[in-house]
Amino acid sequence: MSLEYPHIPQQLLDYRSQKLLEAFTHQGEVNTWSAIDELFQIVSEITQMQPVDLLPCLGFDPNNQDRDSLQSLFGVMRTVVTLRNLGFVEITPLPPRQDRKEADLLAKRQDDLFAVEVFRANEDQWRYPGYNLEEYIGRRFVKDKKAQLAATISSYGCSKAILVVVFDSESKALLSKSEFQEAAELSFAAMGFPDETHLIMFTGKSDALTGEDDLAIFPELLP
Repeated sequence: MSLEYPHIPQQLLDYRSQKLLEAFTHQGEVNTWSAIDELFQIVSEITQMQPVDLLPCLGFDPNNQDRDSLQSLFGVMRTVVTLRNLGFVEITPLPPRQDRKEADLLAKRQDDLFAVEVFRANEDQWRYPGYNLEEYIGRRFVKDKKAQLAATISSYGCSKAILVVVFDSESKALLSKSEFQEAAELSFAAMGFPDETHLIMFTGKSDALTGEDDLAIFPELLP
């Protein structure tokens, strides 16, 4: 870790990928690292884990130069913050396993333990309601996310599951809040109406009045 960015593990500070370099160009290196540092600080406080211990639990691989690898890591971290804001506690990252794929997180809400799987809508694809969005989410759930959630439920005795979809693409600008909620409901239908499962979608696009991310949940979480 550095004095400038005390919450970022050195292994990540030394990492470079095409996506990170693009972020430097778009918003400046200092602004990029400052935002990452703040995110690590918040997630570390929520999970009660040191940033250096968080990194392997979030599946970070310093040798992985895939352009979406770092964004996937940040998607899980942002999900931790979103779950905290929704009243979840004991939010715990699950490190990747060699023998099988499991969900990304465990989290408690009231008397329920949830298995939470996160994936990002690819930034290189335009996705919006009625065009390559609902069927994309349904397809991803049926193909692999459903099995990952089921494996986690079995291993940890969870009573419910959550699929989280994080939108970082420019297509988020096309989504009004009403469209976003409708898209969540249609996406859940494309997932096959799975029992004891919720779909959470958020965009990273802040509401002008509240400063919070645009968020859609279906079915609604109990108060």
